[in-house]
Amino acid sequence: MPSVQAASPYAAVRALAVVALLSQASFAQSRQTFSQSLSSSVGLFSTDRDGTGVSFKGAFVYANEFLGLALVPIDLGALSPDSDSPYREIELAGGGTECREKTTGRLVKASNCKSQLLVAASAEALAALPIGKSKSVSVGVGYRAGSTSGVYVISSAYFGPLNGPSWSLALRLGQSFFDLGIGGTLKLK
Repeated sequence: MPSVQAASPYAAVRALAVVALLSQASFAQSRQTFSQSLSSSVGLFSTDRDGTGVSFKGAFVYANEFLGLALVPIDLGALSPDSDSPYREIELAGGGTECREKTTGRLVKASNCKSQLLVAASAEALAALPIGKSKSVSVGVGYRAGSTSGVYVISSAYFGPLNGPSWSLALRLGQSFFDLGIGGTLKLK
């Protein structure tokens, strides 16, 4: 799989600042307060090292119409065994299985042939530019701790306000992963 290159952290911060400045005039006129929401998404997840699979995110979001902060304690990637893997699982006559290297036939750890669950947690900062009454586009930066850790950029389209009930389409790009997800947000009281 080709390597995914993320923008430098400085470029991501500059992009976030530009969007924040663009929305500042509207923000000054807005009486919108910050609200708390729960957000979740599922999507396509891929890493340079581990392959491709599905993602699941669960987040606590603190946002107004223009700015949002998200704490993502659940940031998972479930990856099936890679068909290009150097390992293969062999069924034994007695009904069990074992994992072997394809080229040498050498016995290796069974985990080399199994699906993987990549566990991480993230934090994100977003700046949104409202489009009409109920849509917005946003850009931001995040940091992922755990599997495929590091800084990433995020771009989202929200169908509903950033700080209220909505569904969204988001793309996260890190130095060694990408995640394209669709999700929803529910506002807390």
